[in-house]
Amino acid sequence: MPHQPQQGPADRRFDPQRLGLSDDDAQRPLRRNLRGGRGGSRPDPKPGLLDQQRRGIGAVAVPILDDEGAMPLTLSIFGMQHRFDSAMLVRALPMLRQTAANITQTLTR
Repeated sequence: MPHQPQQGPADRRFDPQRLGLSDDDAQRPLRRNLRGGRGGSRPDPKPGLLDQQRRGIGAVAVPILDDEGAMPLTLSIFGMQHRFDSAMLVRALPMLRQTAANITQTLTR
């Protein structure tokens, strides 16, 4: 039996046209995951892929909240760890937070 994602608030809010998504085949897995409230582009992540760490890679993430205050998605930046210093974070975090807030507003309209 194929996996059926649980229906929830993300299903009721999801509007591909409002988000600028087309109906081409490349967008289908992303739309399916967003409808299922899972986010991301991989339909079924393999066990062990979550919480992986890679030497030399730095990352920062901020939440994207739904209208109920839940966090169905995150927005992140990543790159070479030696570039993730305090000065970079001071520059990047405000932009990352503002972008996440813009996405949150779009999703909760």
